[in-house]
Amino acid sequence: MSTLLSLTYTSHAADKMSQKDILNLMEECHRNNEQRGISGLLLFDGKRTFIQALEGESSCVEELYEVIKKDPRHTDIVSLGRREIDEREFPYWRMGFRNVGDIDTRGLGGYSNFMERDNKAYLEENPGFAHSLLLFFRDNAK
Repeated sequence: MSTLLSLTYTSHAADKMSQKDILNLMEECHRNNEQRGISGLLLFDGKRTFIQALEGESSCVEELYEVIKKDPRHTDIVSLGRREIDEREFPYWRMGFRNVGDIDTRGLGGYSNFMERDNKAYLEENPGFAHSLLLFFRDNAK
């Protein structure tokens, strides 16, 4: 039986991404991840910050992460952690997507503008936070 791996990383878009760019990226991710047997969740703040969880067969996830690191659409790529998992946490998603920038946050009690700030250092120091954030969006997807 092959080992399942969960890998979480953060990156910034190299250039401003239009909604069309994001949709094209999602279409490409969906097609490629399905072929690789990879599932996961991608969060985008609507401006430039991505947080993503990838999960699947260990060698496939590592291979995809190497492709992502060479993708000129990404900069400041930081691995927030790798861990073996017994089962997928995002089993029904070939690649879920949530544009955090589309959520109207005015007047929300307890709202944090975390995704609106540059949090690279915080995420590197607290890698479990990114994973918790991804699970929150998985559990609260509409």
